[in-house]
Amino acid sequence: MRPTAFLKLKILLISGLILLILNSGQYLQSFALETGKEIPSTEIYVSHTSVVPGGFLVFFLKELNRNDPGQNIIIKSELFTSPQFYPYNGGAFALVGVDYRTLPGEYKVIVQFQDEEILVERIKIIRVLPRIFPTSQITVSPEKLILRSSEAWEEDRLQINEVKAASSEKPLWIGKFLLPVPAEIKNNFGLIRFINQENAGQHSGIDICAPQGTSVKAANSGIIRLARFLKVTGNTIIIDHGCNLFSSYSHLGSLLVKEQDYVYKGQVIGEVGSTGFSTGPHLHWAMTVGSTFIDPWLLIQEDPLQAMVIPR
Repeated sequence: MRPTAFLKLKILLISGLILLILNSGQYLQSFALETGKEIPSTEIYVSHTSVVPGGFLVFFLKELNRNDPGQNIIIKSELFTSPQFYPYNGGAFALVGVDYRTLPGEYKVIVQFQDEEILVERIKIIRVLPRIFPTSQITVSPEKLILRSSEAWEEDRLQINEVKAASSEKPLWIGKFLLPVPAEIKNNFGLIRFINQENAGQHSGIDICAPQGTSVKAANSGIIRLARFLKVTGNTIIIDHGCNLFSSYSHLGSLLVKEQDYVYKGQVIGEVGSTGFSTGPHLHWAMTVGSTFIDPWLLIQEDPLQAMVIPR
């Protein structure tokens, strides 16, 4: 997913009209303005005009009120839920994940500046590109299969959602993410899995095969929000990297950190194991924006903060 040129949207007040102008200078639309109505003064940037399922987008709103970033700014789309904005570099930014089940096509992103009414509205089109995920078949015993029952999943999900309910207001990660274990990759992100010939959904991360006891490192800096045993994913660690970006490490043999610890990029946090629903020693590594899984490989290739470099 390579960044394309940012969309730059200027909002100018001239003789009682709001003018929307692209960075190319092209005039877009004007809106009547009631005398005395305060207009949000900002510029909007979008990191990519196209994205793959499991990819991410970054929105940056420049020159907002620093004490209340995102105020009166609404971004809506069928492509994602309303994003959370965080203060950054004199404005506010939001990281948005695109679900791996998203169908290819063009999706509208509506940006509105609101007061008691919609003052300005801009529609941006984001193209979701086709992506074909491979399939795999595994066979397990009934005793093993019961470990991933719907009841077990729901119990795990409640705990995970609780720790992801809040995130650090500042980016805690530094640069691109690291592969937590430098070893053979077993399953790719988004793999369509069949267990005992039943469709078990898509793989939410990547599986890294490694011997029992191999050190597992933090993919980037952040705060440990969860370090405990879960029924399906076994010994699990979740790191909050700030601004609604999380990494998780599952099926660990041991946990070497505790909740609320601050960890550094590359710090050893656990060891490879086969706890929970697992067919052998490996690390399941996943990345999410909120609760939306994104492809970890994209964060190894690109730092989200660099994806939204703002023209000066």
